[in-house]
Amino acid sequence: MQFLTKVLAAVQINLEQDTLFVPLKQGETHGIAAALKAKQPERVLVFGLPPLALQLNLQVPKYQPFDFYNCSWLWADTLAQIEQDKALKTRLWQALQQLFLT
Repeated sequence: MQFLTKVLAAVQINLEQDTLFVPLKQGETHGIAAALKAKQPERVLVFGLPPLALQLNLQVPKYQPFDFYNCSWLWADTLAQIEQDKALKTRLWQALQQLFLT
C-alpha cells in the first residue's frame, strides 16, 4: 500500500480521500458494473488482475490508458512487480501522466 500511496501522490491523488480501493486476491472475481454505475469514477486503475477478474470480457494492453464504460482505464502488472522493476515503474509513470496530468 505504501508504494501505491506514493505513486498516486505523484499525480496529486490521495489514496484514502480520492479513491475507492477494492483489493482482490488472485483468483477472486468482482462484478464491477454495479460499482461503476453507483460511483461513476473518472478513472479505474487495475493492478495485477485480468479483465475477467472484474467480469469484463476485454482484451487490454497493459500501461495503455483507454476509455470504456464512460471512464478511463489503466491495466498494469502487480504493484509488487512494478515496485521491483525500474522499466515497469517508468511505464506506469508515463501512463499515469496520460491519465492524470494531461
